[in-house]
Amino acid sequence: MRKLLVIYLFGMLLCCGGCRAVGALATPTQWEIKIPAEYSLGKKKPQKMLVLVEQPSLAAAEVNIRVYLTQAIESFAAEKVGIEAEVFVPYQKLADMRSSSAEFATLSPVEVGKALDASIVLYVVIDNFGLYGLSDGGYYKGQLDTRSGLYDVASGQMLWPQTGELKACSVGFEMQKEQEKAARRLAASMAKCIVRNFYDCPKPEFKLADEQKKDTTEGW
Repeated sequence: MRKLLVIYLFGMLLCCGGCRAVGALATPTQWEIKIPAEYSLGKKKPQKMLVLVEQPSLAAAEVNIRVYLTQAIESFAAEKVGIEAEVFVPYQKLADMRSSSAEFATLSPVEVGKALDASIVLYVVIDNFGLYGLSDGGYYKGQLDTRSGLYDVASGQMLWPQTGELKACSVGFEMQKEQEKAARRLAASMAKCIVRNFYDCPKPEFKLADEQKKDTTEGW
């Protein structure tokens, strides 16, 4: 009788342990949990996409953060969203238009996109940019604040955000060696902050170390 009881208890333990094991296997990992895209850009497959970054003339003129940010957005969108490199309007084409057109500053993102044969425009406004030299030689403190929105050129409508207002994001850091590395770090962090809205982003990837805007943590 005692042997039967021991066998029964052992079987119950195996059963409970097996259930827990199955439950553990069924629980999604952090990388399997994804923050849904606010706008699934990869599914829309734009024919031609323009990344239009506007940089105030007073924003750290010694560094052309506009170039770094454009490159970072295109690179990250290609990697994460699957947009092929040839889909993007070449930056030089935009730069030529900016320098040759006296009316460029008065044009809307949709009008610029139409002039450059783009079907979609990702418009990014730099509100604040700074690289501040620290007392220790070669080290910088960085700050970059932007607002962004996605426009359909044919209809002239804003596709993202759904609020109809440009979405703000802020990134920054306390210390980074070398000015160019500091600028590229800001650009890369901001690019991730913007592009993560266009694909189902794994939860750990959604959170950025350099991000300073607190209200986005509500979705984590």
